[in-house]
Amino acid sequence: MKKRRKNERKDTAKKVAAGLTVGAAIGAAAGVLLAPKSGQETREDTNKADYGVSYPPQRQMRSSFQIHVI
Repeated sequence: MKKRRKNERKDTAKKVAAGLTVGAAIGAAAGVLLAPKSGQETREDTNKADYGVSYPPQRQMRSSFQIHVI
């Protein structure tokens, strides 16, 4: 009885691992195929990004800033 249950758990774990692998591959392929911009354009945009930091206008204190979580 215990051996049967152990085999069932192994089979379930294998199925879950296979499902995750297939899902990751499909997700990666979809991301590449459905990307709105080319890789070069995306890298340029990323290099120009300010990484979510917005600084206050000149008339406010320069020492305060806000970080927005993306």
